[in-house]
Amino acid sequence: MSIHISDNYIGYSNGGTLSPLFYGRYANQNNYFPLRNRIINGSFIVNQISGTSTGSNLTTRYFTIDRWWTLGTVGSKFSTQVVADGPTPTTVYYSSRRGGNIYPGTAINTCVEIKSLASTTLGATDSYTFGQNIEGRHIADMQFGTNTNLNYIMLSFWSKASQTGSYSVCLQNSAQNRRNHQLFTVGTANTWEYQELWFTVDQSGTWLNDINTGLRVVFNLGAGTSNRGTTAYNTWATTSTELASSSITSIHLVNTLNATLRLTGIQVELVQGGAQSRLMASPFETRGFQQELDLCKRYFQKSWAYGTDPGTQTTYGMRLHTDLQLSSVQHYQLWRWPVPMRAAPTVQVYGYASPGNAGYCYAWGNSISGLGDYTASTAGVSRYGAMFYMTASVYHTMTGYHFKADAEPT
Repeated sequence: MSIHISDNYIGYSNGGTLSPLFYGRYANQNNYFPLRNRIINGSFIVNQISGTSTGSNLTTRYFTIDRWWTLGTVGSKFSTQVVADGPTPTTVYYSSRRGGNIYPGTAINTCVEIKSLASTTLGATDSYTFGQNIEGRHIADMQFGTNTNLNYIMLSFWSKASQTGSYSVCLQNSAQNRRNHQLFTVGTANTWEYQELWFTVDQSGTWLNDINTGLRVVFNLGAGTSNRGTTAYNTWATTSTELASSSITSIHLVNTLNATLRLTGIQVELVQGGAQSRLMASPFETRGFQQELDLCKRYFQKSWAYGTDPGTQTTYGMRLHTDLQLSSVQHYQLWRWPVPMRAAPTVQVYGYASPGNAGYCYAWGNSISGLGDYTASTAGVSRYGAMFYMTASVYHTMTGYHFKADAEPT
């Protein structure tokens, strides 16, 4: 059994001919079936984007860890960082839904720590969130927006927080005009606890099942009064603002300086039919590091070596090309992405002398045109590759390019 990523499908193959899979047909028939966990990088084992660095939220959607974004009304109100922590397989932990203690069954060694950087007083329209956009093709079989079957979504994860009480999390469609929010409770501070939340599959609204965002999973870190609605929990509402309830007090992490929330083992899975009281999550689907990395590369790739933050000054990992030019001409290099991306990505090109500034490559030249960064760009960008070229015309014998390619769905 192996994971396959095609134009129209992400999932497992259990043998048989691969042609239907790669042509995007019969994806859920025969030997092909979706990943059980529709979340990618749910245990935060992959971090191409920032390595071990701490990233602070911006006022626009900003990725600090592969597949996971942060967003806040005001910047630098909370940070995210991957840390070595998680539930151990032989320890008993509390589960509120199961009304008792459970064993994880498998070790999860990494998590994200979300930390408040200030004691923020929330304005009425303020919101601070952490989440992931799941591609529409990855949730097409869940049948959102139809009246055919009553299916359920189970959201499960491990939490460890410095403050006890209720926290809110919600599911949204791409347009953010259909959403359903629920509470999870932290009973003991700074202790791993298991959370299981079931949601009915929304039978109304518009839900995308293409390469764009199909489903958003959003953890609320702070919601002003205008973002706290009156909709009952586990109810689909036609609203673009509700992140929490106005009638139930819930924790807003950014209210308290240095408050922390750790999350790991985040899983979204389909549960078909059955009594609601019996709905339980499956154990976290553990995938190998290389499998998880390849899944992440559908959405983000870089030239810097894994473990090296983009913007680091190094020639290691650069796309290099040697071509002795006897006159001043432009230089071109074709690069194919190791993993086909979700869509044609946004690509930024970097040199060596100023590795944090986009729009340059590095040229090793002769005595007429010396070493240094020269302006560079891309052409012919597709989900399969791109052409890098130096826009400045100089004599050179070799050029080098670093790059970041982002194809995350909005």
